[in-house]
Amino acid sequence: MGLLVVIDTFLVYKIAELRYNNNRTAALIASILFAVTPFTWIIRRVWLESIQLFFLLCSILSALYSKKSLSYEIEDKSEKKHGKNKDQNKRYNLFVLLSGIFVGLAIFTKIPVFTMILLVGFLIHTNNNSN
Repeated sequence: MGLLVVIDTFLVYKIAELRYNNNRTAALIASILFAVTPFTWIIRRVWLESIQLFFLLCSILSALYSKKSLSYEIEDKSEKKHGKNKDQNKRYNLFVLLSGIFVGLAIFTKIPVFTMILLVGFLIHTNNNSN
C-alpha cells in the first residue's frame, strides 16, 4: 500500500501539471496537499479505497492525455483541412479506451465510484476539439 500512496501522489502531480498547462508550482502544491491531508491518511490503510483511487487517478490522467494527443501541430496543409490526422485519431482513441478501462477497473474494485463516470465523460467530451 505504501507504493500505491507514492504512485497516487505522483499521479496527482501529473494531473495538476497537465490541467494547469505545465504549471509545476501548482502541481507541486497539489501533490503536497494530497500527501499531507488527514483524509488520505485514512485511505492509506489496507483497504480497497487505495486501489480504487489508483485506478480512478489513472483514468483521469488518461482522459487528460487524450486532450494532449489532439493538441499536436499538424504540419501538412492537406491534413489541416480535415482536422485531425489518422495518427492523432489512433492516439486519442487509445487514451479514451485506457481511460474507460481504468474507470471500469475502479468500478469493479468498489461500486460507488460509478458516479465518477460523469467526471471522466466530461473530461473526454471537453477535450474533444470537434464540433
